[in-house]
Amino acid sequence: MIDADGNRLLSQKSPNDEPAVLPHRHVLKLGGGDEVVWATDLKHGGPALLIALLFAHGQDILNIPGRIVRHASRLYRGEGKTVAKDAAVVADQASPVCV
Repeated sequence: MIDADGNRLLSQKSPNDEPAVLPHRHVLKLGGGDEVVWATDLKHGGPALLIALLFAHGQDILNIPGRIVRHASRLYRGEGKTVAKDAAVVADQASPVCV
């Protein structure tokens, strides 16, 4: 999770099961009342549960296509391809939409 200024507020790995994904309220609380935009680089497979639960709870989710993430990740420092780096790139690429 990043704020509108690009500051990282939260970065954590979450198991892919409903009890772990459902308590998204802590993310909304970190948002401090501001709009929270959820983003993923996949439409199905791994994030399917997250997408379904967010949708069921009235949350919007933005898809950043994988090819965009691959191209954008070249502009970020750090190791090669990692899950954490991809997550940061997805969050950063989604942030201009929020402004």
